[in-house]
Amino acid sequence: MRSLGAKFTFIAGLCFCFLIGLFFVKSIVHERQRYAQQAIDEIARDNYGAQTVMSPFIVVPVSWSICSAKEAQTKTQQQCTATVYQTIYTSQSQWHNKLKVAQNFRKGIYHATNYDNQISIQGRFSPDSTLLKPIDGQVVQWHKAKIYLAVSDLRGLAQQPVITLQDKKYQLSLPESSETLSGLPFGYTSFAIGAMAKNAVDFKLDFRLSGLQSFRLIPLGKSIEATLQANWAHPNFSGGISPLYKTISRQSTSAQWNNTYAPTSNSRLLSTCLQTQQDKDCEKLKILHAYSDESATYGKSEQLKGSAESFNIQFFEPTNVYSLTDRTLKYALLFLLIIFGTFFLFEVLKGLQVHPIQYALVGAAQGVFYLLLLSFSEQFAFGWAYVGSSAACVLLISWYVTYVLKGIGRAFSLGIVLTAMYGTLYILLRSQQHTLMLGSVMVFALIAVVMFLTRHINWYQLNQPKHKL
Repeated sequence: MRSLGAKFTFIAGLCFCFLIGLFFVKSIVHERQRYAQQAIDEIARDNYGAQTVMSPFIVVPVSWSICSAKEAQTKTQQQCTATVYQTIYTSQSQWHNKLKVAQNFRKGIYHATNYDNQISIQGRFSPDSTLLKPIDGQVVQWHKAKIYLAVSDLRGLAQQPVITLQDKKYQLSLPESSETLSGLPFGYTSFAIGAMAKNAVDFKLDFRLSGLQSFRLIPLGKSIEATLQANWAHPNFSGGISPLYKTISRQSTSAQWNNTYAPTSNSRLLSTCLQTQQDKDCEKLKILHAYSDESATYGKSEQLKGSAESFNIQFFEPTNVYSLTDRTLKYALLFLLIIFGTFFLFEVLKGLQVHPIQYALVGAAQGVFYLLLLSFSEQFAFGWAYVGSSAACVLLISWYVTYVLKGIGRAFSLGIVLTAMYGTLYILLRSQQHTLMLGSVMVFALIAVVMFLTRHINWYQLNQPKHKL
């Protein structure tokens, strides 16, 4: 047998080469993940995207003269009139969201998670004293008052929302080409409520909204209560406000939010946006809050300071093949060391000699497992892809080792080790909350087995192997 130091140096060199190969495999995983995201973006462009909905609000124009009597003689009335938009928010509102989640959209081998949300909103609009008692010279144009419902992607509306006011139903309509609400960073539908806005008025608003991947609600007013039900068992809540209650089962999710701070804070942001009509003020409504997962991912915490608080739910896929494959790659070096270590133990305990090329071929077979897993999981369910890829590698390596170690029994023993290794890895992938504990126990058990098998070996007096290949 070659010297122990030379053997360890050789194995370390192979592991280094293997790490270089893993780097390229990892780049392929990220490349395929980008392709998947591009496919989702194309689906969104052709249909509709992730949806954001704001609580309904009323906008009332308030105007006053800015010209002196002398200036009024030479200027038009429009030139002498300044107008600002005052908002009326809900004193209270209740939202009920019932989502039906599916995966109906496909682009090649990729798919996107979509949903239909049946939304029902009840609440009360209460004008404040600044509108009911304007200062001298101000004219509140109640006849131009409108209710607005802001939606990020209007293509997701199956039909125009219907609002019930004073026991009568009215349909909100899309804005005409000449009508704009300057500054609002979303699309909207509206209804001319007119003089009804002078008094406190109860309303009920019903509509159905379709979207992709996530749903976000920006609350306005003084207080809000929102409930959500969805036939999806893997939600991810973000947006800065966690649900007060949530129940997640194998087939569904339900959640409830109660909040007063968020609607009050967001109302100030919207009022500032409509009055200043500056992009820097209005964009804060569009950007996710700094505490949300998406924001943290892109490192935008500083620029998001003062952004809108929201209730946000993402329909997370637990079997995301790219994240699972990426997690699998984190254990690649450990598993390669297990295989090489098993070979080395056979050399020491049985007096065999394994050629460097044989080490390299077995390592290459182990490396191809990750490519097989990625390619199969894009076509089939991840569980079946994992079983197929691991079975192929176990059978190939076991067959080859039959000739390397000169014995079916030894190859069978290695096959058991490989099967246990892949089985343990699958358990680690499925047990996200206990991954560290299970991994630590596995490494401890491996070290214990190696210590037990080599307890009688005198490493200073290793003899030459009895058999040479």
